[in-house]
Amino acid sequence: MFHYLLSKSAITRLQVAIICSVIVIAGVIGGYYWITKERENVSSLLWKYRIDDLAVSVAVSEDVVVVGSKDLYALDLNGNLLWKHEMKQNHSGWLDSVAIVGDTIIAGDDHVYAFDLQGNHLWTYEVGVDLGAVVAGEEKIVGGKSIYVFAIGMNGSLLWKYWKSLSTIRSIAIGNNMVIVGSLHYGIYALDLNGELLWNYDISRVGSVAVGEVVVVGSPDNGIHALDLDGELLWEYGAEGIIPVAIDSGITVAGGYDCVLAFDLNGALLWNASIRDRDLLTTTTACHSIALSHNKTVVGTNRHVYAFDLNGNQLLRYKTGRTEVALAEDMLIAGSWDGYIYAFSV
Repeated sequence: MFHYLLSKSAITRLQVAIICSVIVIAGVIGGYYWITKERENVSSLLWKYRIDDLAVSVAVSEDVVVVGSKDLYALDLNGNLLWKHEMKQNHSGWLDSVAIVGDTIIAGDDHVYAFDLQGNHLWTYEVGVDLGAVVAGEEKIVGGKSIYVFAIGMNGSLLWKYWKSLSTIRSIAIGNNMVIVGSLHYGIYALDLNGELLWNYDISRVGSVAVGEVVVVGSPDNGIHALDLDGELLWEYGAEGIIPVAIDSGITVAGGYDCVLAFDLNGALLWNASIRDRDLLTTTTACHSIALSHNKTVVGTNRHVYAFDLNGNQLLRYKTGRTEVALAEDMLIAGSWDGYIYAFSV
């Protein structure tokens, strides 16, 4: 990183430079503009692969990278295309959710699809409208739309439905023998693995949920709420724009406007890292996706992908488009709306 001082008379030339380069204004000191040029971590890039459209969802395992777009893609860990499954014309358009469960790949739009690792189609479960969310775990695939949550087995058979007017379902998480459902207007619902209601928690505009030692809720209006496994509030933290949250090994991370926050199980703030996009002087940086594993946090924003270590030190910053992220032990996979899949060493 290096800096320049420019007088106010240079501002017109500076604005052009902002559009065409990574030079940005970081502040004004004594009538002069403090300029920062931030370097990208190009050396961390392992490979990138161009697909035919936006990459709207990603998942990674020890063997394969799966990408959801208008079609479904599978790459090996060296960035070579293994196969591409062209979806039929009558599907809704975008595979917003993908997951890898053992030897099965799950993808969802207005249907739930299952494939083996070689790309062979196993089964399809028809939902009828776009899913609010779909996740896989505990030998189940759980999805939700506006009026019910459903679970299907790994063979594609329906296990149960939980009928409830949940408004728009924003997020679902599975863990600790529970299904946690976050809705836009009706808060949090916790179900057991048989689809029976355990408890609900009233909070508006849920952005995302995660479950581990505790249940974590991110809300753009109400910040971060941590609940025990019985649905009782443990702690909360007020912050703007909190949407994606994740929890692993007792650490909670959350992405808000211009920042990523990390907390311990008691709600003590461990670190606060900036993701402010200084290329855009007046625009707030929104965090769209977050993942936490192996003592690393990875974040996708509307323009960059970031990685941080256990103490919040920045390991990676790389310019992409709006990005969805997934994390393997030492590899960050980023699927971007610029049409590329990126792999970085972290």
